[in-house]
Amino acid sequence: MHSPLPGISRRGALKLAGAAGLAGTVSLYPGRRSFASADKELQLAVEAKRIVVDSVESNAIAIGDSIPAPTLRWREGEEVVIQVTNRLPEPTSIHWHGLLIQGVMDGAPGFNGYEAIGPGETYTYRFRLRQA
Repeated sequence: MHSPLPGISRRGALKLAGAAGLAGTVSLYPGRRSFASADKELQLAVEAKRIVVDSVESNAIAIGDSIPAPTLRWREGEEVVIQVTNRLPEPTSIHWHGLLIQGVMDGAPGFNGYEAIGPGETYTYRFRLRQA
């Protein structure tokens, strides 16, 4: 069968897909980080990195120098302040899946007045966690 990815076999593509699925539970990058609510204000950069998974080198996007992205933990009622700097050559954003927050902080470009973070720019997400 022909692989849709030039330079990689079907078996290699399946290995990468399996590794990507595993990334949610196991760190594939030694820089995996976690931030708890004691950190009142976070500064995270979004940047390109090279990683090796199962002897295959590939491009990845790191957030806060972590692949996969870091685990962020707060308690309901706390104020979240995160400054995100885009070190990619294209616009980016962070979308907070499952959080009940005002639209402009949602991180979905083009919706509710939110604009993507341009290359070299920093955006401050600021919201209070209220899930009820």
